[in-house]
Amino acid sequence: MILPNFTYLEPHSLREACAMLGSHQNKGARVLAGGTDILVDLKQRIFVSDQRMKDVSFLVSLCKISDLHEVIVSDSTITIGALVTMTELSEHPVIRQHLNALVEGASEVGSPLVRNRGTLAGNIANARPAADTAGPTIALNGIIITERQQGGRRIEAAQFCTAPGKNVLQQDEIIRAIEFPISVSPKGSAYAKLAVRKALDISIVGVAAAVELKNDGSCRHAHVCLTSVGPVPIVSSKAATALIGKSLSDATLFAAAKAASEDARPIDDYRGSAWYRKEMAGVLTKRIVKRSWEQALKEVQG
Repeated sequence: MILPNFTYLEPHSLREACAMLGSHQNKGARVLAGGTDILVDLKQRIFVSDQRMKDVSFLVSLCKISDLHEVIVSDSTITIGALVTMTELSEHPVIRQHLNALVEGASEVGSPLVRNRGTLAGNIANARPAADTAGPTIALNGIIITERQQGGRRIEAAQFCTAPGKNVLQQDEIIRAIEFPISVSPKGSAYAKLAVRKALDISIVGVAAAVELKNDGSCRHAHVCLTSVGPVPIVSSKAATALIGKSLSDATLFAAAKAASEDARPIDDYRGSAWYRKEMAGVLTKRIVKRSWEQALKEVQG
């Protein structure tokens, strides 16, 4: 299908980009990062029912804003710029060392061609319930850093999505980066999804987990996030509670799996029934928590 007519804008700073969005807010303006989702939506005339729903007349490209391409590593944080692609993220040695669940989520996105263009910020901003990097970002305590004309803010990733296709961004607000803390405790994280096909398919269920351990191998902190089983990614607080203070065992994993299944709120659709999704949320939680815990135990053991 042929793209509709639109005006392409190319700002050279994030502040300029925010101003362009603000000035065209009544004419249908959207941000262009990697373009792997929005260009498809434009061709198919699909416009997500969110606060920016209008026929798109302006695309504000971020490609010339150089600092959005950076990954900044400090002693306590990893900050991933809005234009860092899935491929760049997956290949970065520090990200691979500290944010394994995010690497695994990014590796599940689309095809190699899509991962070479698609960005972490774009995948999160689309607010799809099945987004492969949303669950890992939440499980790893990610913070969405934004910029707008009146100043930026920091948003907990778990609070970012409000409904399918909807997020908390204002009309002139753009994601600048996503920040992740670096844990000083032994830690491990993982992500997996269940889909009909092994590649290029939307997940039936996705689970991301992150576990931090004490020196005796018991769980200090845990985070479990479920995707594709609710209108937004679901933080399974019950599953985390089942893990904290416990040692790795079949009983602990079973309790976490049962809790995650109870927290899931899926619907019936063409990809799977609600019952099946709830069951598989538990199955995947058991596997992913175990894998995360075993990673952390390697650090405990030296």
